[in-house]
Amino acid sequence: FTLKFYKNLFTKERLDFRLQRRLTMNSTTAKNEATIITPANFFYYLENPELVGDNFEIQNETAIIEMIANREINEEEFAKWISHCDGMFVMLETVYNKLDNLFGLKEKEYEGLKSAIPYHDIGKALMPELFSYTGRFSKFQHAAKNFHAAAGELYLQKHPEVLGKNKMALRVIKEHHSVSKYYPSQVIKALDVFQSLMAKDATRSYQDPEIAKKAKKIVFEFEKGLHNKKIMNILFNLYEKGALPVVKQNEVHA
Repeated sequence: FTLKFYKNLFTKERLDFRLQRRLTMNSTTAKNEATIITPANFFYYLENPELVGDNFEIQNETAIIEMIANREINEEEFAKWISHCDGMFVMLETVYNKLDNLFGLKEKEYEGLKSAIPYHDIGKALMPELFSYTGRFSKFQHAAKNFHAAAGELYLQKHPEVLGKNKMALRVIKEHHSVSKYYPSQVIKALDVFQSLMAKDATRSYQDPEIAKKAKKIVFEFEKGLHNKKIMNILFNLYEKGALPVVKQNEVHA
């Protein structure tokens, strides 16, 4: 073995990772001791989420997001979200072109959203270990899931051949899960949530009162204050009138 091999073997990051792994697998570790998630072990725990209990701490999130953004796109994972993006696009087109632009979007905002929608979840294709998981997400997995928006935006910055320097599209991609004051970000967030909630059991009648009832409870009670109420009410009202088509999507973690 070469000297370079041994130097790589004993870098601080690798030693931190190996130490953290040993501590995690040690059955005598106190149950209430927090699992420390670092850039060195983040992907290991992403592949082995059962090793992370409810008590954990994620350190250096900026470096973790950078690491995610430096990965290659998983084409299979990216393909899972096409129908979801199609549904959002159809709703945006319907509201803007056929229903007198009820959202009140400026043309530049509308064009920015059109560009952003196909790539708003590209960060999920950088984390296939997480989003191909079929069980119920743990607290750690939910926390890791929150990195996909910022990582996706950073990936697109690093690959300008995809969106160019479309600052509006990049901003709404980064903020599409945030409580943002930026109106286009509020619109894409509403479309994203509405499509996720309504399309899993959607039929071509577009008028299933039970689905709408359950979705309203989630949006206006469990997630109260997290969404633009005006935009969500427009979507629900249009759906209940049969004026808003919802594209059925794959069963995936939204």
